[in-house]
Amino acid sequence: MSDLRAARLTGVLFIIATVVHLLGGAIRPSLTGTNYLVRLSADPDRVAASTLLLLIAAFACAGIAVAMYPVVKRTDSGLALGSVVFRALEAVMYMVAVVSLLSLSTLGQASVAAGAADQTALGAIGGLLLGLREHATLAGVFAFCLGAFLYYTAFFRSRLITRWLSWALSKSFSPLAAVGAAVE
Repeated sequence: MSDLRAARLTGVLFIIATVVHLLGGAIRPSLTGTNYLVRLSADPDRVAASTLLLLIAAFACAGIAVAMYPVVKRTDSGLALGSVVFRALEAVMYMVAVVSLLSLSTLGQASVAAGAADQTALGAIGGLLLGLREHATLAGVFAFCLGAFLYYTAFFRSRLITRWLSWALSKSFSPLAAVGAAVE
């Protein structure tokens, strides 16, 4: 694959990953408050659409790494492999978050059908699934940051983009800044 074709494919995948991730988060019912399980069970179509979009975003993230690998490998095979590993780890963590969202939806349906005695136990399980989803998302963001840092390093060394731009990107998208923004 030529560099131009790899760049175009990477750009398209980046746009797809960004847009569908934002759409997936926007259409998902809220996961805050005490009745989030009821909200999830009340709108299973929105949950399904949200999870489908988030899965597409996860696969697009992995696709970016595959498309960039041959280009980055010419500069530094270690950085290329590391970036693929971290982007794949990012995709896996986002998939874990999606599976926990689907599990919350199923749990919400069980919560609506359950009696008052079971609500406490189902609420505790829901809390655990929410925690898993949040931790998986945070781990995915951290993996993204590490993979991006490897890309910026490769771009800086190879001069695939101007040095000032790769330096500026590495400073503005440092792992600590992105993790801090994700937690807020």
